[in-house]
This record gives sequence, C-alpha cells and structure tokens, in this order.
Amino acid sequence: MESDPEPPRPWAVECRGLVRRFDGVTALDGVSLEVARGEFFSLLGPSGCGKTTLLRILAGLDQPDAGTVRLSGRDMTRLPPQQRPLNMVFQSYALFPHLNVRDNVAFGLRMKRVPESVIARKVAEILTLTQIEELAPRRPAQLSGGQQQRVALARALVNEPEVLLLDEPLGALDLQLRRQLQTELRQMQRRLGLTFLHVTHDQEEALALSDRIAVMNRGRIEQVGRPREVYDRPRTRFVAQFLGLCNLIEGRAEGADGPWMRMTTAVGPLRVASPRHLGSPPNGQHVTLAIRPERVRLYPATRPPPDANGWRGRVEEVIFRGAALECRIQCGPERLWAIPSPNDVGHPAPAAGQAVFCHFPPEALNVLHE
Repeated sequence: MESDPEPPRPWAVECRGLVRRFDGVTALDGVSLEVARGEFFSLLGPSGCGKTTLLRILAGLDQPDAGTVRLSGRDMTRLPPQQRPLNMVFQSYALFPHLNVRDNVAFGLRMKRVPESVIARKVAEILTLTQIEELAPRRPAQLSGGQQQRVALARALVNEPEVLLLDEPLGALDLQLRRQLQTELRQMQRRLGLTFLHVTHDQEEALALSDRIAVMNRGRIEQVGRPREVYDRPRTRFVAQFLGLCNLIEGRAEGADGPWMRMTTAVGPLRVASPRHLGSPPNGQHVTLAIRPERVRLYPATRPPPDANGWRGRVEEVIFRGAALECRIQCGPERLWAIPSPNDVGHPAPAAGQAVFCHFPPEALNVLHE
C-alpha cells in the first residue's frame, strides 16, 4: 500500500497585498511574494522602489498599512522583531565598537540567555565557517570592510534563523572584494541550506547570486523569475532597461508566418518568435521588441546570412570594455547596441565607420508588455 504524498511545505516567506504609505507617498502598492525554503532570493530595483521598505516589514521593523506577512506558514504581520525566526545583516554592519569580534558574534545568544558552554561552541563553529577565527580578539575599528562584513554575517548566522535578510551587505565594498564575497556568500548559503532574502540595486550581483529575482519599480513587483529568464525574457520596458543594456524596437504586428510573427518597423520588416506569454497580437497593434546587445549578430553589409532578419547600418562607435566590445550602430532612425561574440570566426572586430548587417535571431527578439 502506497503512503499518501507528503503535503506541500509552506513558503519560507509569504507576503500578500502589502501596502505601505508615508505622508501620502505609496512605498509599497499591493506587493505579493513567495520565497521557497532554502532559496537565495533577491529583491532588485533602483533607489526608492520599495525594496528596503519590504525588507523592514518582513523584519518587523515597520508595519504595513494593509496586507499580511507569513513566515514558514505562520502569520507574523503584527509580531515584534524579536519574535520572528529571522535575522538581518545591514549595509552599515552595525557592530558594537566596544566589543571584540567574539563578543559581537555572541551578543544575540547572550540576550537569549543561552548557556555559556553552548555559546562558546556555536561561536567557534560560526567563526570557522566564516573564516574569521583569527579575528576573534579584535575590535571592529581594527577590521577592514570585508572583515566587518563577515563578522556581521557570523553574528546573524549564529542565531540559526529560518530566514536571513540581507540589506545591500556588500554595497560599501570595492569591486574586487565585492565579487570575492559574493562567491563566499553563495557558497555559505548552499552549505547551510538557509533561506536568504537579499536586497540590492546591483544588477550583476543579483544575477550572480540568486536562484530567483523580483524586480521592483515604484512600489510594485514588475517580474519574478530565474536570473536567465528575467534577463533574456523581460516582461516590461522597465525590466528590459534596468537589467543591463537592451535594445528596444517599436513596430506593428502584421500577422503570423508559421512559428514567427511578422513585424513592420521604421527601418524594415522583422520576424519574431510568437510570444507565448501574450499570444499573437492582432494585426496593426503597436508592439515593442527587446533584444540584448550580445544577441545581435554583426556581418559585413555585403554578406548577410541566408536567413537574414535585420537591418543594414553603420558602426558609429566602438567601446572597449575589457572582456567585450560594445558597438553603437545607426540603422536608419534606430540606434542600436551590439556586443560581438569573441567566438565569431571569419568576422573581424568591427571598426567605427564600417557598414554592417545587424542580424536579429527571431527567437532572441522578445515582445514586451506595454
């Protein structure tokens, strides 16, 4: 006899219809969100989009005007911070300057009146995990920014929270150290199996760290998905433009051609993969297309590919970015960005003034919600 299937486990974090207003300004406008257990989830958006307000409401540091917060299936909307099964790491680290590293890390456990023998064991374990054992006798003023970040992380993790909230914890660090700690943070999250909810305005950081990303704008969530999905298939104009370089092309739908949708644009016709999430727009409807610069393929203007789907243009500028070249190309009234692939064989790097053919693979063109 087969046993009954295990009932679904509740979300680690679940928000429903959160609204928060400050002096008539709506910071959160009906935000609903689910974060799975053991997930590294990022809230991404510009300053003022509401991501830190959402984090503070989850932590119990602020109260919503409407809506609910549930953690592991339990309603936490009105509970104070100390009664919630989570901890928070701030960008400022908020370490106690008069305590050494060991005592900073042990502080939360002492507030809970955990026996000293247990505190000593747990603090030793977390100092080893975060690779700061040798820093234990030092005070925060004797630490670098990266070391302080590790101490703040250790202080939060030693309490064994169900959810760890991270409010731009790497924002004050230089680029090289930030990338190093991104790797360490992701590895640590995987080893521990904890739920991390991370706030950032850094698109590269969100893409590198996250299992899923929620892109926020003006108090609302515009799109939730895996990094590759959100990057390659943005749903809205804002997501397309906020998450890296993106070309937007305006046009009108002109019917279907097998698996493709035909488009007319100011420069010329295009074929587009039929959008699954929207259905085929009716003939004559205005449509906005998005394509990432690295998906634009450049060919000599005199030798376009047999399945050419694009426009002729002229390279206006070539910008060296180290690992890639960014090409600004004028195609009639449209100005595009392209990043040629270093693996293209037989196509020399484009130069300013060169005539080119910009090929848009139909499956790389994405129809946006308006």
